[in-house]
Amino acid sequence: MAGPPSSKRQRTADPALATSRIEGLTTDLLLRVMSNLDARLAVQICVLFPCFRDLWRSLPCINATCEEFEDDEGIVNEVSFKAFINRFLARRESVGIDRFRLCYSIVGGPGTDLEACYVDANDWIRHALEHDARIVELENHSEPLELDPDVFTSKCLETLHIGNATLVEGFFEQLEHGCPGLKDLVLTNCMITDHEISSPTLELLTVQEELGFVHDDRLFLKGLSGVTRLTFYYGHRKLTMEKDYQWCPKFSNLTDLILEGWCVHEDFYALIVFLQNSPNLKKLTLELDKPRLHQGKLCAIVGELEERSFTCDQLEIVNIICSEKALLAKVKQFLLDGGVELEKIHDCRN
Repeated sequence: MAGPPSSKRQRTADPALATSRIEGLTTDLLLRVMSNLDARLAVQICVLFPCFRDLWRSLPCINATCEEFEDDEGIVNEVSFKAFINRFLARRESVGIDRFRLCYSIVGGPGTDLEACYVDANDWIRHALEHDARIVELENHSEPLELDPDVFTSKCLETLHIGNATLVEGFFEQLEHGCPGLKDLVLTNCMITDHEISSPTLELLTVQEELGFVHDDRLFLKGLSGVTRLTFYYGHRKLTMEKDYQWCPKFSNLTDLILEGWCVHEDFYALIVFLQNSPNLKKLTLELDKPRLHQGKLCAIVGELEERSFTCDQLEIVNIICSEKALLAKVKQFLLDGGVELEKIHDCRN
């Protein structure tokens, strides 16, 4: 038979004592804790404690997530979600925002006003940027979100992650001129109708999942020639380049490059192109365990090269993540044949 609960358990379960402990926390600590919660949950918790009932109005990080408005079947009540976020942002104190995360769900169909949904989302993003948000993360489900380029005007924005959105003509030009401090750009499952990705300040570009390129399968790399770090994920389809076609710019400042398995197809064509155009590369990471198939189809950039040699005089380390022994050996031999010293090549499976 179990004995009576210990006094320690009794003290921990005492609501009054728990409340006292929470109310004894500093405001700064509470703000940090609340910033990790969804906005709706943060408000619900704050109203339970009179001493920091309005603390949510000063949160430095806002998680505007639609999941908090799902019913038992996982369907989001869009009307309630939009009304809550509008009230939440309108009643905030006039304090800066460090990070703004929007997780939205636009479900198209009869009676859905997509334009109104776009306007709401762009207004929320504008609010965050007008309050000096340093990090903006946009995650969207169902119908792609059409972003208004004019919204992106901020000297403080450093990191921008965009998922499932349409990036219209003029979007990247606005980023270049309107967000001069942008360093980290992640594009996931986006439809790009713009002509070029260009940013003189961008240090890290991540392109992942399937992207729609409307303008002749261009890879939009020319405008990124000044980056120092580049993570390039290609998961679209097999793309065949004309012989010796110059699709890759000269990355004169690039020192840190991460590529996946798509770059080692067709006798290392894509990897050679990157190495030929990265004269100051110091660190190369090859994540070869990443899937090289998308919907059962090969994902790769392939072509022919008249000149296959490359020099990596500045290269200090090559990290290879590959569980296929045959492929690992092939990649190592390729690097050795290209002049990379054995002690600089590291097997990072473990």
